[in-house]
Amino acid sequence: MLALRMKKAVRKGATLVVADPRKIWLTKLAKRHLQLRPGTDVWLLNAIMHVILEEGLQDEEYIREFTEDFEAVREVVARYTPEEAEQVTGVPAEAIRATAREYATKRTMDHLARFTRLHDQFVANAIDEEFLRDCEWRDNIFPNLSWRYYV
Repeated sequence: MLALRMKKAVRKGATLVVADPRKIWLTKLAKRHLQLRPGTDVWLLNAIMHVILEEGLQDEEYIREFTEDFEAVREVVARYTPEEAEQVTGVPAEAIRATAREYATKRTMDHLARFTRLHDQFVANAIDEEFLRDCEWRDNIFPNLSWRYYV
């Protein structure tokens, strides 16, 4: 159902970026397929956040109002450069940067695939509840960042 809504959105002009180790049918519709190595999703997401923060593309007002100790987040993601992430994930650094910029600068059409929901990839990677709790701040600060999202 979610994939069909994404397909419809792409037909109406939305941009689809797929982050998945597999070449699923949605990759045919995608502007970009971030074909990361299995189990490296956290590296990819942190590298995307690294670019967003490094280039000042985040929503500072939202961060001030709805987060605490955000400097700790900045410190963590500062270590996840796109170049390092490329070595770990297999996704080219420039694709990570382009995705981060597009995500941060374009309005999203929908919040269809939120990071903290259990998508097939998360289940396949056996991500546990503790990991999801640890990542909840990502969902709040970057609410549209997800496995499969469109901008």
